[in-house]
Amino acid sequence: MFTSAEAPVAEPPWVRLSLPGDKLRALWRHPATGWIIRHCGHPTANWPYYAVDPDHLDVMTTDQTRRGFQTLKRARGRIDGVVDGSLRTYDDGGGGRIICHPEDLPVWLGANASPDGGAK
Repeated sequence: MFTSAEAPVAEPPWVRLSLPGDKLRALWRHPATGWIIRHCGHPTANWPYYAVDPDHLDVMTTDQTRRGFQTLKRARGRIDGVVDGSLRTYDDGGGGRIICHPEDLPVWLGANASPDGGAK
């Protein structure tokens, strides 16, 4: 049995890198995987959050709407789904990436989409 001083410390699933209260420059990182969530910076945005895949740092990653995520909770949930394998990332064919379940691929993405970019 561990004493409190010996107990392993679990890495937090998300760490805020921006200052608390600075919503327009909010920046969160998933330390175990390197995924990042950013706020777009627009004060009245309806879809203010987007993700940055550590394997595609120069590309915005969103849900299948390609608009972003309406809430931080939704963004975290979608990335957690990628991390646990229940969701996948796809090249959206327009310079971005989307996160969705393989059975929920948008029609516009087409049947030739393969996980993590490219075509089958």
